[in-house]
Amino acid sequence: MNELIRSLGLEGWQIVWEPDPSQTKRGQISPEARVILVHDSETNDAIRTVLHEVLELKLRPAFNMQTSLTNALLEWANTEVYKAKERAIEDLLDLIVDLVKRSDEVTSIIGEAR
Repeated sequence: MNELIRSLGLEGWQIVWEPDPSQTKRGQISPEARVILVHDSETNDAIRTVLHEVLELKLRPAFNMQTSLTNALLEWANTEVYKAKERAIEDLLDLIVDLVKRSDEVTSIIGEAR
């Protein structure tokens, strides 16, 4: 199986086949150790799991790019929403302050409170 991943362009990676039917995951990738761990008991299932994990490794850069773009878009959107909210509050605050200043009732209450 290690020859298989080398032929798929994953030099320096190793497959560790440790059949363990009690595992909930059929395979796992450990990028730090450059290991693909396979838990399947049957050879054909193990090969399928290895291919699945290799495809995941090969596609990871594209998904990382997608995640980066999504995060950047969310950050931009959050900033724009915050700016719009702050502008709306300031506009409403100006309106409220003007209304309060013009209100005879409020003015008299303020005068009595002094």
